[in-house]
Order: sequence, then structure tokens, then C-alpha cells
Amino acid sequence: MLTGSLARLWWLAPSRPRSANHAGTPYNDGVITKWGTFEKCYSHTELKYLIEDTLGVPARYLTHNTYTVAHNSHALPLVIHNTDRHYLAQCRSLLYSQQQELESAWIPTADAIIEKHQQIQRGHRYCYFRLKSRSCSLPNGKRTMHLGNVTNERYLDAVGAIERRDLLRINERRLLRIEAILNGMS
Repeated sequence: MLTGSLARLWWLAPSRPRSANHAGTPYNDGVITKWGTFEKCYSHTELKYLIEDTLGVPARYLTHNTYTVAHNSHALPLVIHNTDRHYLAQCRSLLYSQQQELESAWIPTADAIIEKHQQIQRGHRYCYFRLKSRSCSLPNGKRTMHLGNVTNERYLDAVGAIERRDLLRINERRLLRIEAILNGMS
């Protein structure tokens, strides 16, 4: 897997699946190569969840099996396959407290997105953003909320709310995994 970094943004580009004539011997959910190594090819969703569950931050798909991950100092990296009960219990406790902190502010619904709009006025290009939702769940009780440009406080608040929503989704999935592992240890 190749990785790179630009300021506070990481990009990940896993190697592509091998062609059929280089596949090797099927074994569990991967293959044993002619060199005796195990390789597993991930679907886009599996890889996205693996990145998110491990790093604790949203992964954004770019193109051709490439993802970006923004650095988040509040994210809790997690070794999901760890079998240490004490470590997993600590992670669960930290994730629960992070969930409570994230839920203390407004969270948009899953269908809410930020759209970029452009128009030309008096010969100048004007760029602005809107928060859109199919449901009437936005703070103003409507389906659309004007956010202004990238320096506007409403825009920054909306970006923060969507980041919180994504982190909540990731943490919920991670908590379910930890609970399943801990229950399996009982």
C-alpha cells in the first residue's frame, strides 16, 4: 500500500488485484502467491471500512482505488484484531466518551450534503455553498441552507457538523466490533 502526505491530508493507494494468471492458490478470503505470501483484495467498501475502523477518521474515495484521509488529532487509532480484553475495554470507554462529546452539538441527517454553486455577477465569478437535505432537518427547518463562501462561519459550522456525523458513524461501527469481540471472549 502506498501512502503520501500533504500537510494534514494523507492519501492511500493500495496495490491493484493481480491478473488471473498471477492469482495463486485460493485460501480463505485471499490467495497464496507463488512466493508463499498471503494477499487479499478488498472491495471499495471493505477497504474504506478498514481504513476508517483502523484510523478512526473518514476516508474519501478519489479515483482508481485511491483514498484521502484528513488528520484528526481527536481520532482514536484502534487495533481491532487485538485480543487483550483490557485494551479493548479502554478503547470502548474512550469511544463512548468521544460519542457523547460528538453528540453534544448539532448533527445533520445522513442525507445532508454541502453543494458548491457558482454564478457570474457583473463579470465576476461568485462561488458559494449550500447545505442540502431531503428531509426538513436543517437548523432552520428547511431543506436548504445558504452557507456563503469558505470563510463564512455558517460554512465552517456545517463542515464541522458533517465531520461529526461521519465520526459518529465510524465510532458506532467500531463500538459494535469491540462489543462483538468482547462478547466472544466471555
